[in-house]
Amino acid sequence: NKIMNHVPPMVIHPQRLMWDSIFTAMGLASTPLQDSASFDFNDWYGQTTRSAITSVLHQYQNNSGGDVTATTMSPPILTRRIVWMTGCFSSTLSRETKIYEDFLRILMHHSDLVLRLTTLQTLSSILNSFSDGALPSIELSRASIEAFYALADSCDEIDSQNLALEGAGLVLAFITGMGHDLNKDAANAAVAPLPGLWDSSSSSDRIGLRKHALSILSLVAIGVETEEVQLLHPIAVPIIDSTLDPRNTNQHSHLVRDALGLWLTMLRLENQYPTELVGLFRRAGDLLNMDFEHFFTVELYR
Repeated sequence: NKIMNHVPPMVIHPQRLMWDSIFTAMGLASTPLQDSASFDFNDWYGQTTRSAITSVLHQYQNNSGGDVTATTMSPPILTRRIVWMTGCFSSTLSRETKIYEDFLRILMHHSDLVLRLTTLQTLSSILNSFSDGALPSIELSRASIEAFYALADSCDEIDSQNLALEGAGLVLAFITGMGHDLNKDAANAAVAPLPGLWDSSSSSDRIGLRKHALSILSLVAIGVETEEVQLLHPIAVPIIDSTLDPRNTNQHSHLVRDALGLWLTMLRLENQYPTELVGLFRRAGDLLNMDFEHFFTVELYR
């Protein structure tokens, strides 16, 4: 009872409830609305909801610390609902609406973890939809990757960390999938945290996070200029070697294919085989002895 006496009473604002209901109905009705020739979500968003997002972002700028806290704004219930609703329309978004940019700023600066996770899900939906008109400009790649990594660091729950790291991979996949080169800033932002991620993911409940390190390294290798692939060796080679080491079989059996894929990708991108990558061939015998010959054969000749 003493604890409950310190809990402030909840104030229910009728207007807030009304708009929450409107945004909920919009999200649930997204499929029929997208099929309607008389409805354009981008126009509707610009006329009715972008001002709300702009207001939230304006509070960021007025906050001396740069981050929004509970003392500088009301609980972001409607902001979360707007972000969720927008994700329901991810396949119809237009770049002119600048929704990705607005939501990325929320992800980068807002202190509310639930709102950031909701924003991450919507940004991932946008990236997964591969709707070219709504996807971010190449200039935002570094900021996107850094924001996804920062969110992963803020989360204690494994599923949320997985979702954030998948988001970083989606940004890289978009860049390479569209045939663009990955600039050095974005590549550095993607690669620099990976040794720490690898070292901190040795426990049985976190070992699955290492799959993201292998995947991100493969995407970076594909995205950078050919002469820059060798810059990945100090990070990629020890990770590949550790994954294929027979002493780590119990931990890494589910990562062998990804490690072989990364190794093969880097070999194919080199103008000549560097000593570091050639040295990994000693693990071929280990794989054969561990009954991984099907993985080794498929990855080597695919």
